Amino acid sequence: MVAAIALGVASVSMWKVHQMSAPEPVITVNQPQAPPEFTPKTLTYEVFGAPGRAAC
Repeated sequence: MVAAIALGVASVSMWKVHQMSAPEPVITVNQPQAPPEFTPKTLTYEVFGAPGRAAC
């Protein structure tokens, strides 16, 4: 009878120690989302006048 009670107390004690030493749940953070795709604008410069002349 004493052995059964001792075994029960030991089992409950080990179960409680196991619960207390369990790691905390891992908090996951979502990675930042990729920026939306975009098409860069293409600019065309038109230059008028003779080469070498400064604009005034």
